[in-house]
Amino acid sequence: MAEFPLDPMLSKTLIAASTQYFCVNEVLSIVSMLSVPNIFHRPKDQQADADHSKKKFIHQDGDHLTMLNAYNAFMSKGMNNDWCWDNYLNYRALK
Repeated sequence: MAEFPLDPMLSKTLIAASTQYFCVNEVLSIVSMLSVPNIFHRPKDQQADADHSKKKFIHQDGDHLTMLNAYNAFMSKGMNNDWCWDNYLNYRALK
């Protein structure tokens, strides 16, 4: 864990994902998103629209899986900047 350039808890999570739970790709994506600025953009003058857009990605099991849903949608849309703008997502953080 000391060799990872991450917070110790995130390092431990990555190790557990690869050795116990076999979901390293998903956890790596989540850990990466926790290490960058917030992926959800919420302008003051468009908060209701941004909240409505975020609802498309919400997962019942929590914020981490909501972020993973947003990332997977971003990847499925070909990492499109315009799609991020339309869905109030931070393109630089997701990329």
